[in-house]
Amino acid sequence: MPRIKSFSSLAQPFVLAVAVAVTAASAIAAPAWPKLVHVLTVGRATTRNLSGTLADGRRIDGFALPGSCMGEFDNGAFDGRHVLYGFTVPADTDVSIAVRPRSKGLNNIAVYAYSMPTNRHTLPLQGANHDDTTCHTAVRARENEAHVVNFDGTRDARNIVVGVVGDTSVSGGRFTLSVSTKRD
Repeated sequence: MPRIKSFSSLAQPFVLAVAVAVTAASAIAAPAWPKLVHVLTVGRATTRNLSGTLADGRRIDGFALPGSCMGEFDNGAFDGRHVLYGFTVPADTDVSIAVRPRSKGLNNIAVYAYSMPTNRHTLPLQGANHDDTTCHTAVRARENEAHVVNFDGTRDARNIVVGVVGDTSVSGGRFTLSVSTKRD
C-alpha cells in the first residue's frame, strides 16, 4: 500500500484548484457596466469634472425610468440622445450631480440619475428591475444654469447611472458634468 506523506500535501493542489475556479467564476459572474456607459471612478470627498457632448449620445428605445421619477409633463424631455455615465459611490456618502450646458442655446436638456445596489448595472429600460432604486430628474433650468440632482448617502455603497439628454431637436451640444461627493 502506498504511503501518504501528509494530508496537507494532498490538499494544496485541491485548494489551489478550488481557489482558481472560484476566482474565474467570480470574474465571469461579476456584473459590469453596459458598453453605452462611460464609467467614472468616484471616491468619498472628491469632485470629478468632465466635458461631454450630446453628439456622442444615442437614442434609447424603450427608455423608462421608475414611474415615481418623472412627472407626466417630463416624458418628452427624455426622447433625444442619451449620454450615460456610471459610478459606484461609497457607503455613507452624499452625491451632488450638476450638468451645465456649454454650447450657446443648449438649454433644452434634461438630466436623470438613479441609484441601485452595487450588484446591478441596469439601464433605464422598460421591463428593467427598478426595485430598490432611487431616482431624481432635473428637466428645467434657466439659461446657463446647471441641472442638479442630489442623493443622500445610504448605509451601503450604491451604483449610480447619470443620463444627459437633449430633446429630439438636439443632435449635439457640449456640457460639463460635475460629480461631487462628501461624507454623509
